[in-house]
Amino acid sequence: MKHTDPNHPLPHALGVPGARHSVRLWIGFAISALGIWALFAQFWAFAQTQPVVLQALGGGMVAALATALGTVPVMLSQSMSDRTQDTMYGFGAGVMLAACAFSLILPGMEAVRQQGGSDWMAAGVLAAAILLGATVMLGMDRLLPHEHFIKGREGRDTDTARKLQRTWLFVFAIALHNLPEGL
Repeated sequence: MKHTDPNHPLPHALGVPGARHSVRLWIGFAISALGIWALFAQFWAFAQTQPVVLQALGGGMVAALATALGTVPVMLSQSMSDRTQDTMYGFGAGVMLAACAFSLILPGMEAVRQQGGSDWMAAGVLAAAILLGATVMLGMDRLLPHEHFIKGREGRDTDTARKLQRTWLFVFAIALHNLPEGL
């Protein structure tokens, strides 16, 4: 039995019956499952010899759980008042500032001190790095076309920017906003 519907997902020109396609699909799933199992088994064997790997896995799982739990209030509410939204933005900004201070700035100052720099030199190097980073981010924000859910389009308004699909504008916005966190 050949498939003659051109919109059908099975290729009608090859005459592949549905049962044969189903078998191929299950074989593909089985191969994928075996590959995932082998990868997990190799990882687990390696992790048994390196306790720091298990600690990193545990820490990552705690972070993933915290991220998932952070979405619960948003998912349970239909709409938030401006005050609640501002409070959540403020809390998130405070967490990010604390992460910058304790995970980036203080270790950076210690690294400059370990290389023989004074406290003033460490502060100067980090101040210059922060200003340079802020300047680069401001330049990218002004030059790259991107779109926010609330504010709409931002960045340089050129013919190319106007021709970009909204999807690419959101991709640029996400990349622009996640670049500093990744660095």
